[in-house]
Amino acid sequence: MDRPANHIADVRDLERLADWFVSAALNVTTCSAEDACQLLLCARDLDVQSHGLQRRLASLLGESDPPERQRDHIVFSLLRQVVLMRYEVGRDQREAFFRYWLNEGHFRKETLVTIAYTIGLATEQIDCVSVTMRDYVRQWFARHDNIASRRVRAWVPHYLRLSGYRDEALNRARILLAERMKNGGWEGGIQSTTSALYPLVLSDVVPLDELESTLVYTARRLRRGLSGITSMEATSLKTLHRAGVIPQTVRTGIQRRLAAEASVFLSHTAADKPFARQLREDLKSNGCRVWFDEAELRPGDSIIDRVEAAIDDMRYLIVILSPSSVNSSWVKRELNMALIDSLAMRNTRVIPVLWKDCAIPGLLRGVLYADFRSDYERGLRELLTAIVPFRSPTDTTEPLE
Repeated sequence: MDRPANHIADVRDLERLADWFVSAALNVTTCSAEDACQLLLCARDLDVQSHGLQRRLASLLGESDPPERQRDHIVFSLLRQVVLMRYEVGRDQREAFFRYWLNEGHFRKETLVTIAYTIGLATEQIDCVSVTMRDYVRQWFARHDNIASRRVRAWVPHYLRLSGYRDEALNRARILLAERMKNGGWEGGIQSTTSALYPLVLSDVVPLDELESTLVYTARRLRRGLSGITSMEATSLKTLHRAGVIPQTVRTGIQRRLAAEASVFLSHTAADKPFARQLREDLKSNGCRVWFDEAELRPGDSIIDRVEAAIDDMRYLIVILSPSSVNSSWVKRELNMALIDSLAMRNTRVIPVLWKDCAIPGLLRGVLYADFRSDYERGLRELLTAIVPFRSPTDTTEPLE
């Protein structure tokens, strides 16, 4: 149930944080792997999806190193495992991870912090752990009460609750809460505080009124502006959401804006280039991300490779139909790529734009098109309705006919 937003935080601050997340999520395919993991975890908590997030998850799933090579970047490896777990994908990879670290005993060579996070991951997905190691995993945190790292100790109540030690989980949480400063935060500032607060909220063993001063501290720091650190912003948003501080209107706004992500590949011929340029500018001015050959291709690029990669990354393929394009081998190739991509469940949607009278290709017959032949502005409104469905109520955009 939502808590009144103004009780903990100013709605404008929460909206600013939501704006940050939408912008970051729309650019998730170009950010670092570590930041992408943080954004994917935040999206999972908020129950939001977008084409870009789906593509980034697929790319993360395909970038697996064998467990023995993950020791060189163990922090990222653990973070990646959390993403796979939250999205319930890559089960074979997760099982291989635990076979290497737990069954073969490689975790024993790591620091206590790394061991604790590895055991914690195993606790959250105990069904991926071998039967012989399950009791060991379930009892590990109950047996270890000497962990110095506050970040790790903040996760312990969550792991203990999952293992059936609820009373001990609450006891450990209250020991940690007693270490807070008068302002509600922990020593080390906002980054240290958010990293401890989120797992305590997630643990579901501490009443929210005992966390209220820390939630207020976190919200007040937002008023000073964003930190520029993806992990901190994402954790703050996840924490406030799980604590019921984010209003439904803000959550719905995030969901709608990401669902309406408009990334466009513009398929056209040289003869239609002037029209395509104008359409590109109008789409960009309406918030669309547009792949346009003359702006993207560079001398020496493999045209086929670049086009294939672009179509794979875009949500929409807009095909400009004219007498020249329907006879173009390149337009046909791009259309076929998009249709294959759609069949592969990557959800690329093809939208025809009728620019000049021509014979509609057989593959596109029966597909609704935006008609630009007699009225450019009307055609643009129709097209924007299809690719940016959540528009202002005052819009006079008309549906495709």
